[in-house]
Amino acid sequence: MKNNHLNPKACLIFLFALLPFLFYGQTEKTENTEIKKSEVKFEPYWLINGNIGAMQYFGDVAEKGDPFSQMAHGTAWGYGIMLGRQFSPVLGLRGQFLAGNIKSKKDKYKGGAPANLSFESTVIEFNAHGTVNFSNWFFKYKSDRLFSIYGFLGIGLTNFEGETKQNGKIIHSFGHGAGNGLGGRQIEGVIPIGTGLEIRLNDKFTVNLETSMHGVSDDELDGVKGGSNYDVYGYTSAGLTYKFNFTSGLNKMLKEYENVTFESTSAVLEANGDKIEVEIKGNIPEKYFNKKAAILFTPVLTYEGGETILEPFTLKGEEVIGDGIVINYEDGGTFTYTDVIDYTPELNKSELSVTPIAYIVSYTLHNKGQDIKIKEKFVELGERKLADGIIYTAKRVVNDGHILFSPLEYEKVTIVAKKAELFFPVNKYYLNWNLPLNKVTESKNKLKGITDFIKKGWEIKNIKIDGWASPEGEETYNENLSENRAKTATDYIQKVIKKLIRARKSLLTIKNSKKDIDYIVNFHGPDWKGFLVDLQKSSISDKKIILNVIKSASPEKREQEIRNMILIYPEIEENILPPLRRANITVDCFKPKKTDEEIAKLSTTHPDSLTVNELLFSATLTNDVKAKIRIYNTASVLYPKCWRALNDAAAIETKLGHLDKAEVYLQKAIRLAPNSGIVENNFGIIACKLNEYSKAEDHFNKAQKLGKNENYNLGIIMITKGEYDEAIKLFGKTKCKYNVGLAYLLNKDYDQAEKALKCAPKTAETFYLLAITGARTENTSLMYENLVKAIKIDNAYKIQAKNDREFLEYENAPDFQSLIN
Repeated sequence: MKNNHLNPKACLIFLFALLPFLFYGQTEKTENTEIKKSEVKFEPYWLINGNIGAMQYFGDVAEKGDPFSQMAHGTAWGYGIMLGRQFSPVLGLRGQFLAGNIKSKKDKYKGGAPANLSFESTVIEFNAHGTVNFSNWFFKYKSDRLFSIYGFLGIGLTNFEGETKQNGKIIHSFGHGAGNGLGGRQIEGVIPIGTGLEIRLNDKFTVNLETSMHGVSDDELDGVKGGSNYDVYGYTSAGLTYKFNFTSGLNKMLKEYENVTFESTSAVLEANGDKIEVEIKGNIPEKYFNKKAAILFTPVLTYEGGETILEPFTLKGEEVIGDGIVINYEDGGTFTYTDVIDYTPELNKSELSVTPIAYIVSYTLHNKGQDIKIKEKFVELGERKLADGIIYTAKRVVNDGHILFSPLEYEKVTIVAKKAELFFPVNKYYLNWNLPLNKVTESKNKLKGITDFIKKGWEIKNIKIDGWASPEGEETYNENLSENRAKTATDYIQKVIKKLIRARKSLLTIKNSKKDIDYIVNFHGPDWKGFLVDLQKSSISDKKIILNVIKSASPEKREQEIRNMILIYPEIEENILPPLRRANITVDCFKPKKTDEEIAKLSTTHPDSLTVNELLFSATLTNDVKAKIRIYNTASVLYPKCWRALNDAAAIETKLGHLDKAEVYLQKAIRLAPNSGIVENNFGIIACKLNEYSKAEDHFNKAQKLGKNENYNLGIIMITKGEYDEAIKLFGKTKCKYNVGLAYLLNKDYDQAEKALKCAPKTAETFYLLAITGARTENTSLMYENLVKAIKIDNAYKIQAKNDREFLEYENAPDFQSLIN
């Protein structure tokens, strides 16, 4: 082999001159993430290459000297086809078919003597060679590198057919049916070695510039033996390579990931009750999703010190079997993902993001990223932030439910009444003690009872006298008659009082009966109602007929109808009408009571001298909560069946925050009064304060069934369940309360929220909620004014506001920063 190697050296010089361009890369940005194309994971692929180029011969029949003049005389054309597999970024394997002509000549021998030799041959070569990508070997793999240098070395067989001439005469001929190769060609072993430059056009096509040397296994190819034992020919080509049959197509999915859109339907996540609802909607473009691929989405809420992993979901290609949302390759598709997670305080300042993992499904789908990374070919598509979190205003419920004390059955003022009647003859108003109704024992006892009652000397509130007449007489006459009967009764009771005053003055607190006693005298005319009732109760067989006749008669004829009926039914006059001719006397007196001061003193000195109602009342006369509890405990000992004392002690302990003590009292109370709505309500209040809202709801519902209106307390429960409409309905006419404003705020009725909060008690909680209302309605004056007030009352709200996502839009505003820092 001669020293004619300048042509391949020149090619190498040309290739190395391109080194500044070999490491060019691009960076693409997408919304919410940055993806470097050069960081795409390598995927093995197949390739096919077609090429055409120049062939050179470097044997004994070849001139030495200038390589370009050698090429001018010794260059012929060839073409080739290669099929290969790139196994890694560095190593590959190719099989090559090469065919072409080689020719050369030699004019002079080494000493200068004329040679006049020429050589020409056809070549058909088959070889296999390994490739080494130097750019990926010495530098990091980049899928979008524009230029790459590689080398190759292999082994194969070459088939020759040609001849060598000297002075125009054939001196050596080979092949032409005499060989063992294709078509009788001569067959020889060959070792191809070369280098190349790959120029990237896109993901699938590259231009390849190669030069190679092919050493033949002997020195007899041109029929001339020289200084080398082997003949060599070269092939310098330009070709086009197509990469195909990607094992996954994951590179394409990664590079086009910027066209995949998905986002949370809420820019800031919000807790409703104890739950956080997450909804993600996405769109996959057409011709993106590989039919054999799947994408695992695992949304994650990250926060300082940890993370909460949401339920994963899978998108899958058309040919993938298993659970998941199918995305069509040709048309693309959309998806909606929802999940509900439990609220915990550490999520207050967090971010929702997702890093989808695309992979080729070799056997089954996976719902864990670590399984995919171990078992499948995969690529991480890039992290995207979806939302901030968490608005937790729904957790700002104030447990101000109504605590119920037992009904206070003690009456500071007790009115005791005694009644009696005086009866009169028909159409008369004078008092006749011989009248049968006045002589009966019952009437006498009632009159005596009134006298004895007045004798007690209790303060008389008033004496009421009501005069009546039977309805058979004329209307106007009966009016006058009832008035006169009332006067007669008044005279009677006044005489009784005067007599008692004269007889026993010490028993009465009055000095002059007419001046100091309030007499309420009324006259009512005919007692139609009494008549109809008594008739209905009577044993008269035709009473229904009588009733119908009287009721159907006009007012001016009813008296006549009664008189007619008396003629037919004398029982009416005998039994029904006489009791209606009367005057009622009612004496109302104030029952003597201990003074508040006396009760308060006895409750601590001699509680056993008080009734249970007096003892429970005494607890209302002090503001000392410890004294109240002592009184309730005393009452429960003195009156062991009194559930009210136990309930009221529990109510006080609940207000003090001593929930364990309160529950002990209530457990005792419920055993004494198992159907007490009051006790059930107070059990619910304790459950609320322990954040056991489901248990509290059961108690409130039971209390409601037992007759207690617990709508406000149930409204609080509805807020914790996220049912804000229902909470507002239950609050009803209650307006100026913190929780009412909170319900309106969460229901996004900001006008009503502002109204309710502005008239609610002025607490730090109220001011802070008004600030949130201002933030949501972009009313910065309302926001800043009330945030200042909240922080002034309770400095802890400064820290809360700093991390509260309600103020996310203002967190970088100078005014907000000066307020929270």
